[in-house]
Amino acid sequence: MPTHMNHLMNFLNEISTGIIEKKTALLLDYDGTLTPIVSTPDEAILYDDMRSVLGKLKDDPNYVVAVISGRSLMDVKSKVELDGICYAGNHGMEIEYLGDIYIHPDAKKKMQVIKKICLESHPLLNGIEGVIIEDKGLTGSIHYRMVSPKEIPKVKRIVESTIKPYIEKGDIKLTHGKMVLEIRPNILWDKGKAVEWVLKAIERAVSQEYFPVYIGDDRTDEDAFKVLKGKGITILVSSKIKNSNAEFMLYNVEEVKNFLNWLITIK
Repeated sequence: MPTHMNHLMNFLNEISTGIIEKKTALLLDYDGTLTPIVSTPDEAILYDDMRSVLGKLKDDPNYVVAVISGRSLMDVKSKVELDGICYAGNHGMEIEYLGDIYIHPDAKKKMQVIKKICLESHPLLNGIEGVIIEDKGLTGSIHYRMVSPKEIPKVKRIVESTIKPYIEKGDIKLTHGKMVLEIRPNILWDKGKAVEWVLKAIERAVSQEYFPVYIGDDRTDEDAFKVLKGKGITILVSSKIKNSNAEFMLYNVEEVKNFLNWLITIK
């Protein structure tokens, strides 16, 4: 991974050429990108000022907006509440665009396994305060942000032990995000593959190429940063992470909003 990222707001003149020359696909993570990271998933509410900026961009013919989230498709749609944009849920395993819904067929086959693991995890984790178990259909999440630091290793041991038989069978894989363990179907699919799918769908719909701008804050976004390297603009939202495949960085959600507002003014 590269060890240095430039702060995006210092390079607006340099990046404006690519954005002005072509129509732009804005590919945005949700948690930690459009909303600050909060204690529980339900608290991550999209503020009206951010929704307003997204609404202006999606109404601008020079832009297409896509939100690509680890949340379920239904959940991220209910949080953003904007028609006319592309939504990708469960790290892009389910995508909705222009009324069509794509669900990864191999992920769909593992839904019952995900459900079973989430149900098995409840009694095992029930005694640990702060754990949230989320069955998102195509994936499952075990959130431990509110767990006492001394209990976190125990949470990880229980989850790893519970899913070990499913990993050995080749059904499931375990990935790590910000204070969350992700139980996913063991398929070759990630946010990088999802971004490629979304860009192709957008370009098919309008018969022209789009310039991609991807903004994300988590490990899962690194796959998208890799795929778009040299093809568009990749931006990590973080004040702490030093190593990333992203070319640029923004410190926080407020800076993301300022950048999106700037995009409205340049075309």
